[in-house]
Amino acid sequence: NVYQFIITDLDYKHPDPVINGVYTIGKIRKFDPITPIILQSSGLTRQIITDAQSAGANYVISKDFAKLKGILFG
Repeated sequence: NVYQFIITDLDYKHPDPVINGVYTIGKIRKFDPITPIILQSSGLTRQIITDAQSAGANYVISKDFAKLKGILFG
């Protein structure tokens, strides 16, 4: 299948607590290095942004825009 983009949430419900959006992005990137991936989270931190980008996320968005502004601009 060809997708225009993929959106995943950091904390989607999965029986294994190790599996989250960052883990999923890493798995997707093993077979699809091209499709843009967006990670969304309501509990965004600089570490989550770094981890998501390292895993292959193209964009990281916050569900809490006031918090995102604080992370990015201090």
